[in-house]
This record gives sequence, C-alpha cells and structure tokens, in this order.
Amino acid sequence: MYGILIGVYKKAPSVLLLEDINAEVVSAFLNDLEEHRVISARTRNLQLTAIHSFFHFLEYEEPVHSAQMQRV
Repeated sequence: MYGILIGVYKKAPSVLLLEDINAEVVSAFLNDLEEHRVISARTRNLQLTAIHSFFHFLEYEEPVHSAQMQRV
C-alpha cells in the first residue's frame, strides 16, 4: 500500500488522514497486491476482510465519516 499511497497522495502512510483513504485507494491497493506481489485470490480476500473489519470498527469511533467508510 505504501507505493500506492506515495504515488496517489505524495505522502507517507504515517501522515495520511482518514479522509485520504477511500474505496478507490483500497481497490488499487488490493489490485497492486494481486498483480505485483503475486498473491492468490484467497489472500487478497483475506486482506479485504481485514480492511472491512477495520472500517466497521471505525464507524463507531468516527461516526462523522460513516458514509465514506460504508463505501469502502
């Protein structure tokens, strides 16, 4: 994800804001994993499950961004 984030936002992941992460970035991250790191579809889906779980948790912690999180 680091390479994608640097390419898209021109900043390190440690300085990203929640608003910077959207469905397009997550999709690009998962595609990058599958294409460049040659992971299986199962591993990609496990990553997606972890991302969904994290964003589900964030819906309760940051309700202001719940619409954005639901799109992810």
